[in-house]
Amino acid sequence: FVNGSGRYGIIFENLLVFFSFEFVIIKVLKAAISQHSAHKENVS
Repeated sequence: FVNGSGRYGIIFENLLVFFSFEFVIIKVLKAAISQHSAHKENVS
């Protein structure tokens, strides 16, 4: 990563980490919800 941007570079990196982390959480939640609904359909 470019060090010349200083503080803004750190903020940008933190934002990237935050958004990628949030994206993973959303993917996991969607997978869990779809699995749960499919499981409910199988039971009933």
